[in-house]
Amino acid sequence: MSVFANIQGSRVTKGTDLTTTSATEVFTATSSTIEAVLAISIANTDASNTCTAKVEWNDGTTDFVLVEEIDLAAKARQEYDFPLFFKGSGSVKVTAQNADDLHVIVSSIQVPGRVG
Repeated sequence: MSVFANIQGSRVTKGTDLTTTSATEVFTATSSTIEAVLAISIANTDASNTCTAKVEWNDGTTDFVLVEEIDLAAKARQEYDFPLFFKGSGSVKVTAQNADDLHVIVSSIQVPGRVG
């Protein structure tokens, strides 16, 4: 059972197709809520090639590397279930070695309330 099972709030799942080799924001915190990213799933949709991914967390000012390099074999998937908490700003970015190879799914929860 998830430690977040009893938290009241809106659960959100968002998918992003990484179409470039630049860092792509796959989650952006909003200023009016406290949010937690619960899980990140990265899938390599290429039928024959390995693709490397990098995952970063931004606290609103600075990028911090969460996963430096993960090699995803063709048609493989990697999941991360470490919670990341945001209070008003920040983002999660993923960089792909090859454009159009990776799909990223982010599951999060938004808890409305006062931020500050």
